[in-house]
Amino acid sequence: MASSKVRTPFIMLKSIHAALGTNLYCPGLLVAVLAAGSLSALTPSPSSRLGHDEIEGTIRWDARSAEHLLNRAGFGASSEEIAGTVEAGLEATVKKLIERAKEGDLPFFAQRLSPRDGLMREERMEAKSMEMDAATFKEDNFEMIKELRDRDGEQLDRFLNWWVTRMRRGDNPLGERMTLFWHGWFTSSYRDVKSSFEMIEQNKVFRTYGLGKFRELVVGIAKDPAMLEYLDNDSNRRKRPNENFARELMELFTLGEGNYTEQDVKEAARAFTGWRDKHGKFEFVERLHDRRKKTVLGQTGKFGGEEVIGILLEQEACSRYLAKRMIGYFEGVEPNEGRLEDYARFLMATEYDIAQVLEKLFLDPEFYRDEVVGTRIAGPLDFLVGSTRRLMIEPPARAIRLGSAALGQRLLDPPNVRGWEGGEAWVTTGTLMMRSNLVGSYLGLVDTREELSDRDRAMRALRRANWGPNLNFSALLERADIVRDAEIVEYMLESLFAVPPTAESRAVAMNFLESVRAEAGLGDGELLDAGEDSELWLRRLAHIVLSLPEANLN
Repeated sequence: MASSKVRTPFIMLKSIHAALGTNLYCPGLLVAVLAAGSLSALTPSPSSRLGHDEIEGTIRWDARSAEHLLNRAGFGASSEEIAGTVEAGLEATVKKLIERAKEGDLPFFAQRLSPRDGLMREERMEAKSMEMDAATFKEDNFEMIKELRDRDGEQLDRFLNWWVTRMRRGDNPLGERMTLFWHGWFTSSYRDVKSSFEMIEQNKVFRTYGLGKFRELVVGIAKDPAMLEYLDNDSNRRKRPNENFARELMELFTLGEGNYTEQDVKEAARAFTGWRDKHGKFEFVERLHDRRKKTVLGQTGKFGGEEVIGILLEQEACSRYLAKRMIGYFEGVEPNEGRLEDYARFLMATEYDIAQVLEKLFLDPEFYRDEVVGTRIAGPLDFLVGSTRRLMIEPPARAIRLGSAALGQRLLDPPNVRGWEGGEAWVTTGTLMMRSNLVGSYLGLVDTREELSDRDRAMRALRRANWGPNLNFSALLERADIVRDAEIVEYMLESLFAVPPTAESRAVAMNFLESVRAEAGLGDGELLDAGEDSELWLRRLAHIVLSLPEANLN
């Protein structure tokens, strides 16, 4: 089977040699074979495309381009899905992705269960009337508070499983991609908010406004109870203004560093006084609001919060900041000055319509250039969800999200207000080793009955669910009449990589098959005649492929 992808330059994956050279859970796995030069930047080679030879504008619309779009606008795809996308065409695919995302879905139903959600208000009021101090109240109501916290944590757990399941199934890929994107932009943490209801409601804000006008999204998040709590605007009052939200609104949400002054922050903070969280709902308390004149970015008036947001979005710096971060996220590299200006102007012309920007980006020939395709280091969720989608298996969502957390991407708990750093920060010797082990567990190559450490919670989740992969590589290859070593290796590389393989990686896979076949006394083309052993060898081959450097790129 010839490859339908072209070679593209790699980003160096630091410390990966050490990671691949370490023993894996799968006994006898032969992975420490990569040559020293295999991770250096690759030179593009001519395409050996198969199938469609359709050219849309200056975009070569083939399996490579289709997979790139599905990786960046979603969370990867199987070979069958990629073939269907090539058949559908670029414009139709982009239109379908955006229309489906704008339709939305039935949201997760959440209840107010945290002690913070006002459920104990009557009890607290009664305690206050009896002049009971907080310590005594807490002691007397310990069991009630504990039960509420436990139920709140269980609801959060169910919600996270629901979200990851949606990513894995791919019914609305762009909708889930943009929800994750905005979660990393307008960060909040359950650890600080302490209310699953408020965090789930914030997730709904991203789903509701994530492909609409940016102004609606910013206003929605500014009034979001979880954000009000997370950035302390809940305590922002006329006589004691709190600047935390106003600062992050300018620095991280709209303008970027260097495009405002400290005085702008102080003045803007006054505009958001009186914006509060009342039991998980936004409340404007007029007596706490500062109605005096403010001067923000050179404009003066008795501004409220929404008017300040309008002023920020009028700034050229805002359109440039949004364009730079969006393009950087979806392409993995920052745009040059000319392209940045083009997208910034487009944002202003469309009144910051996110759906129109995404359509422009996904139809832009520059989005499919060699510098972009297959050169972004996959984050934990991209790697784990993408691997399961390419394998066409459905591990429990809990196992995927716990695995992602162990790799550094814990949903609803980003490291700080700046979100996840991404890029090379995702890969270390330890995390690359763990990626390989997690994929091995998905392939049924890890005995989850063994005693596992606290760091292996994701694998324990597989054991508790009594889950195993519904895989039969042997039958699949036999039906397709793929029996010789080179054909099997090419099939695995094509199916499981989002990027073309290096010669070294292909050699690793070939050497493994040749060695197990020779040891069993089988000739080339006879590997599938080994019964149960052949399936085990093929799963181990898939594990090797998903442990190679290319598997960490999309």
